[in-house]
Amino acid sequence: MYGAPPPPPRRSGPPIAVIVLLVVVGVVALAFVAGGVVAYRSIRSLRKDPVWEESSRALEAPGTQPMREAGCNTRAAVIDVDSMPELVGLYRSFPGRADQPVDVKTIVDCGWIEFDRPAPPSCDSVKRAWLGAIGGHARGPFRVAVEGSNHQIVCNEKFDADGRP
Repeated sequence: MYGAPPPPPRRSGPPIAVIVLLVVVGVVALAFVAGGVVAYRSIRSLRKDPVWEESSRALEAPGTQPMREAGCNTRAAVIDVDSMPELVGLYRSFPGRADQPVDVKTIVDCGWIEFDRPAPPSCDSVKRAWLGAIGGHARGPFRVAVEGSNHQIVCNEKFDADGRP
């Protein structure tokens, strides 16, 4: 009767390690869901921003694809001065453009950096690509601006509706 003590009673249910693992997985899953909700709400609020909306329209405007093909490899945008005032303000905030008058109906904006082309496109080649895509005639005077790396202005020229300087 004086033998070994009886073994301790066995716990019923899962081991502690399994419970801890389930809690950690639950917390991580909750963090992912919360992050997704925050990202979704941020994107929705951005889409209501006038600059976001105007930028989207400018980057998808008629003539931007031929501008890309002409060498605008980082940005090809067509800014309608009358209907995109927020974007015109942003455009003028870049170096070298603050003093530039907005005396045109459209700004044809081209960005270029040297990664697939050795030289930037000229204002004339961007003008020809854009005018060719829209039928050869703009709705009024327009400005073509080509910008290189580090916001360096390559060219900035004003044209009449038919593309004459």
